[in-house]
Amino acid sequence: MNNYETFIVLDALQTDAVLEAEVNKTAEFIKAAGDLQNVNRWGKRKLAYPIKSKSHGDYTLFSWSSDGKAITPMEKAFSQNENVLRFMTVKVD
Repeated sequence: MNNYETFIVLDALQTDAVLEAEVNKTAEFIKAAGDLQNVNRWGKRKLAYPIKSKSHGDYTLFSWSSDGKAITPMEKAFSQNENVLRFMTVKVD
């Protein structure tokens, strides 16, 4: 099993309940595919540049381990979700 980190930036204009639901949905997806080790909520911060006309985002970092088959479906779901401004998954050594 490989170790991964997934970083997502959510639309900060959403309510706290919506943001928490998005984080929980991502955590459940990761748990179904592997072992979720840590969820680090950074909170709302100003973006370095506007993304989709938004100036603030809610940042969350997930640390997890899996065989890697869940990355493609998870990132496809992120790209279809209007609340997700940016996402990135990297393999950690």
